[in-house]
Amino acid sequence: MIYLALSIFCSSLIFVIFKGFQKFKIDNFQAIIVNYFVASSLGWILGFDSISNAHPEDWILICVLIGAIFISLFILMAKVSQDLGVSTASVSVKMSVVIPVVIGMLLYGDKLSFQLTLGILLSLAAIFLITQKESGFHFNHIKWPIVLFVGNGLLDSVLKYAQTHYVQSNDVSLFSASCFGLAAVAGMIAFPFLKYKSALKKKNMIAGVVLGVPNFGSIYFLIMTLESTNMKSSIFFPINNIGIVLLSTVLSVLIFKEGLNRKNIIGIAIGVLSILLITI
Repeated sequence: MIYLALSIFCSSLIFVIFKGFQKFKIDNFQAIIVNYFVASSLGWILGFDSISNAHPEDWILICVLIGAIFISLFILMAKVSQDLGVSTASVSVKMSVVIPVVIGMLLYGDKLSFQLTLGILLSLAAIFLITQKESGFHFNHIKWPIVLFVGNGLLDSVLKYAQTHYVQSNDVSLFSASCFGLAAVAGMIAFPFLKYKSALKKKNMIAGVVLGVPNFGSIYFLIMTLESTNMKSSIFFPINNIGIVLLSTVLSVLIFKEGLNRKNIIGIAIGVLSILLITI
């Protein structure tokens, strides 16, 4: 279970670091590209001894898809964390557990029950409540969290599919490194098309290094948990996600004094309940 605990810790730290970027006026895009080069390098270092036994031909194409999803979601995650708060971003991302659970039913034979259906519906209600501000409902408050919700759910599903069908235990580091490296390449390709361009600054590079370590850990330990415990996706993802929601929310309150209104607190409570229903 140590891998599961490390996965939760690393994933929670990502949301907190994104919030810190706003405080120190870090260029999100520059830091995110550097972060992926750092994460990829860590993967290659850890997986160096197993290069000769790796089977990249089995999973390199799916890495291209994962890399593109990675950088797209990270840019959006930074925006939601900074504009709407850490708790909003973490709940939007981690309530997406319903998507791999549903896909798990379709692909791996998990059964749909009344309790599971109720959990899925409650998770949607949780996203709505956790994104509400004191000023009342506004479509922009929920638009990007919904995109984050769907995107991360698809990412979890693709990672589970890759781990089940293509990635062997001795390929985990190299698989992770390849996904991160391709995310960095995708960012470099997209850079010329940005509306703004600024010179690379030292503080953005340092921020990217700080982000890259837990980012690598979040995916590496997630896959290692699936490999070492052989958990069903309908069990692992809810346990992992409820831990991230709770820890990231606590950290945001302690570190950034992030305020939560009554709707937000009710939304977090409903989100936790929904994950428990899905898990049980």
